[in-house]
Amino acid sequence: MPRILVAECKQEVSTFNPHPSTYGDFDIRHGAPLFDYHAKVGTEVGGVLDVLCKTPGVEPVPTYGACFITSGGALAPEAWSRIEREFLDALRQAPPADGVIFCMHGAMAGPAEWDPEGKLLEETRNILGEKIPIVVSLDLHGILTERMVKHASGIVAYHTYPHVDFFQTGQRAARLLLRILAGEVQPVTAVEAVPALGRGDEALAALDRALALNPRYVDAHVTRGTVLEARGDTQEAVACAERALALDGRKFVAHFNRGHALAALGEVDAAISSYTAALEIAPGHVEALNNRGNLYRYANAFDAALTDYAAAAARAPEFSHVHVNAALCLFALGRFGEAWPLYERRLATPELAPILDGVQEPRWDGKAPLADK
Repeated sequence: MPRILVAECKQEVSTFNPHPSTYGDFDIRHGAPLFDYHAKVGTEVGGVLDVLCKTPGVEPVPTYGACFITSGGALAPEAWSRIEREFLDALRQAPPADGVIFCMHGAMAGPAEWDPEGKLLEETRNILGEKIPIVVSLDLHGILTERMVKHASGIVAYHTYPHVDFFQTGQRAARLLLRILAGEVQPVTAVEAVPALGRGDEALAALDRALALNPRYVDAHVTRGTVLEARGDTQEAVACAERALALDGRKFVAHFNRGHALAALGEVDAAISSYTAALEIAPGHVEALNNRGNLYRYANAFDAALTDYAAAAARAPEFSHVHVNAALCLFALGRFGEAWPLYERRLATPELAPILDGVQEPRWDGKAPLADK
């Protein structure tokens, strides 16, 4: 009888959130409660259980779960230390197994360990050995490191955004592991980095030539900042936006870009000010409203955030992100009845309709209490 260990460790870090994530921000489950909870909801672990429990002769074993429900700040060192210790101790205490499934996210990070998923996989190999197959599920934007690829036997990711296929991703992870154990497949993972700006050096050189000819060329300063931020030089991107604004203080895109770059640097108040300046020029700009709303939400200014989200939704009701963001804000305020219909609106957006055709996603019917959901 194949015995399969199942564990969960999920968080999405937003590095411009100034508030570190703590251990208390996570839902922690040891042993049997991991399965008791996920058997009732449409999560990756729920999808894993759906497949494993319906496969004769397979014994799924719950080990450990740590889940942060939404984006948070960088993981505090003491929080990471405790989660790592508990996760690995659960594997050490588990019975001998034939395979492992880890439901992860791929975007956890903190000053003590910038590649937590890779670290956990590496230490799992040290505990369980090199031969045992390990399948990992990730968000489609998970940061795939060399360490993760080296130590995972197979990797599956969500297919939809906004995410509505958690359950199906778990099912795919379980089916993949069963095929590996049956000797049907030997997965090979290849990584190809695709640059967002493949000719960034040439673009910067051309912009520098333009600015040498005309230092007051506002659009060249703006575009140069966009290229630099895409390449990771966020501080200089801010400087480019500020040079453009020194020449034309009414340049909307310069205010917008400055806000975006400042947010990435974690300068929340300054970023809010930049988006506010942008919105004074273009009061109904949907992305500026949504982005400023996110910053207010990260700063726990929920009323201001909801005001921005409502304004954005009024102008662009098909913009699914703003409904989800408003729902997250309402969830944080404990206003579950208002939050859930907004959160569910993501399922009705036109871009998801062809993807969702035929997908049966376990969903809350709105009648039962939301406790422990």
